[in-house]
Amino acid sequence: MKGDSEKPPGASAADEVGRPLNDMELPVSLRTGDPAPTDAHQVEVTTEQLRVGGTPVIALANGKVPDADKSNGVIPKLEAQLKSPSHASVALRLQANLPYETLALILNSAKQAGVMNAAFQVRMINGGNNKTGWLSADGYVMSSKADDLPPIPTVAPKAWEYFTGKWNDVTQACRSASTGNCAYADSNFAKGGSLKIELFSSGRGINIDFYQRGLTAEQEKDEEKRRAKDLAKKKEDFLQGRISHDDMVSYLLLGDPATQALFQFRYQEALNPPSALSGTMSPLCHGERCGVVVTADEISPLVRLVSMMGAAFPDGSTAPAYAFEMPWTQKPKPNLPQWAEQEIDKGTGSYSAGSREARASGNCGTSRASCQLSTGQLRQASRCRNRRLSASDDNARRSSVESAAGPMRRARWRTRTRSTFFAAGSGGCCSSREI
Repeated sequence: MKGDSEKPPGASAADEVGRPLNDMELPVSLRTGDPAPTDAHQVEVTTEQLRVGGTPVIALANGKVPDADKSNGVIPKLEAQLKSPSHASVALRLQANLPYETLALILNSAKQAGVMNAAFQVRMINGGNNKTGWLSADGYVMSSKADDLPPIPTVAPKAWEYFTGKWNDVTQACRSASTGNCAYADSNFAKGGSLKIELFSSGRGINIDFYQRGLTAEQEKDEEKRRAKDLAKKKEDFLQGRISHDDMVSYLLLGDPATQALFQFRYQEALNPPSALSGTMSPLCHGERCGVVVTADEISPLVRLVSMMGAAFPDGSTAPAYAFEMPWTQKPKPNLPQWAEQEIDKGTGSYSAGSREARASGNCGTSRASCQLSTGQLRQASRCRNRRLSASDDNARRSSVESAAGPMRRARWRTRTRSTFFAAGSGGCCSSREI
């Protein structure tokens, strides 16, 4: 690099071409066979610099975009470069340890410039030093943080029952992982709604998560009526002696039907073919195209995301339609009934402020009773809480995902909340299916 005295007036470090990116610095992937992009902008990014077609655009600080070079989720200088001339695709040659926020900013800037497709240049696992290929994200979209399904125009949403009908196959495939925590194939699951599939990375943990979403207010009301009717019938059966006390207790502990299933792995599972992530996704999406949300902590390294995508959808499987979540967006707070807000804020019965904090931190102690609610109204408040997308939920979920770096337990997961998905009976937090 030239000394300051040799730079032309107004020049900066961003004006000079930095070091080229070596192939060994690319992220690794089990999917490398997608076609090389055509009609594409060539974007290369190291931890020091972002370039388009070999021309420097901005300087980076340890892979992060400086605040002065970003605005409303867009890198204005990059957007301008991608608009003229325009191309349908962007070919991304990215250093593996770039943070996810930088990737999301690049993808969103490209989308704002009219780019339709993205392709990641990746390195083959066990393919030697110079064997590279491509992982495509054709028709990708950007999504804000939200609980509901983001709109993905190129693929129709699948029904929640599409997952529950294959839940057992998914769980069995997950259990092939030496480090997997696999959601127990529950027979008590909710009905109706759409399926949201999410790939999530935090710390050294990676997740494939499935959620029931898309119920209308009327459908939720009908579901509540159905559950109340079932409970009344069970009570009558107990009073008439048709079921035992133990049967009644088992029914009450069964709780509300499951509306999600979370499958957790250590990062290493994305690097070992055949990957357990491939098997977990195979029953649902390897034969037909699915819409998939990709999200991570802002600082999660790019290699975790790309390797997770390649392991979930390796060569030979149908490529999904991706929605990349923008980590700088805020999740909307749903409108809850006033009584639910009050109960959540103050807590009653055994659901004290202390237990709320313990649940948020993922540590309720070994007693399930410490997490139980004492009234039917609080049970409904808990269901409302499951739909609250608070920062504590995210932090707890990330803490739980990061626990993948420690010892794993093979246990049946009975989960409902994003923030509490430890195995029931493993000494972790009790799930809201038991309250």
